[in-house]
Amino acid sequence: MLPKILLADDNPHNGLLMQEAFHEAGIPVEFSFARNGLEVLEMLGPDHARPNLLILDLNMPRMSGDQVLAEVRSRPELKALPTVMLTSSDRASDRRRCSAANGYFIKCIRWECYVELARDLARQMLRLLPSRPPPADAAPA
Repeated sequence: MLPKILLADDNPHNGLLMQEAFHEAGIPVEFSFARNGLEVLEMLGPDHARPNLLILDLNMPRMSGDQVLAEVRSRPELKALPTVMLTSSDRASDRRRCSAANGYFIKCIRWECYVELARDLARQMLRLLPSRPPPADAAPA
């Protein structure tokens, strides 16, 4: 069974970029998408499969990413869900508002950055990759 990622962003292009980055990095995961915070909370309800990782944009309509984060952290059944922010904001005030997240990442400009972000998330949040990549000159096992 593949690890599940729920990605919330009001721009569907950003979700597709992350999905393709995981694919290019060779990390098999199953993606679900939400376009606003209220959809996220619905998709985290008891009638849906729980994701292994929640990725939230900060600025979304109807309910922002930091509001979703606060709601997730307030619910005992969701409190431990690995949740990261993926946003265009590098403001210190936004980082502070999202301090309960497991990570805070700035949206990438270069494609290679998205692929590396996918690897980092797989390593740190999903535990799918070794904690340290093997040296480039290491012999195959």
